[in-house]
Formats: sequence, structure tokens, C-alpha cells
Amino acid sequence: MSVPWDNVGAGYVEKPKKWEAKSIGSFMRWFGPTSSIFDIVTYLFMYFIICPAILGGGFFSLTTDEQLLFIAIFHAGWFIESLWS
Repeated sequence: MSVPWDNVGAGYVEKPKKWEAKSIGSFMRWFGPTSSIFDIVTYLFMYFIICPAILGGGFFSLTTDEQLLFIAIFHAGWFIESLWS
């Protein structure tokens, strides 16, 4: 989402840069577990708190139409969390 507004200095793009893969490893060692924690917390929060609060009950206590709405709300919340992380 930020690529269209990215401003890179002209001096930086004049000459190709050597890509160092070492920095990816350290980033992934931090980002992987952090992302997993956010995913687990989001799953639990959406399944046990947000969706039941909106629809008035847990997934298995709802009618089929309400279950479909539960799933749609869950997917929307998961998508928004994925964008943020």
C-alpha cells in the first residue's frame, strides 16, 4: 500500500546495489514468531469474543445463515489483522 508514495533518492538508484541475504534471516527470526503470536491471538479473539458478541452466541449455537455470517466476520477480521501485520 505504501509503494506508490515511496520516495527513493536519485543517488540511491543510479547504480545497482548488491543484495545481502543475511539480513533476511535475522528479520525472519524476529518476524516469524511475532506474526504467529498475532495470528493465534487474532484467531482466539475473533472466534471466542468478537464474532459471538456480534451474533449473540458461539458458532455451533447459531443457525446456518448466522454461521455463514460468523465465518464472513471472522474472515474479515483475519484479513484486517493480516494487513496490519
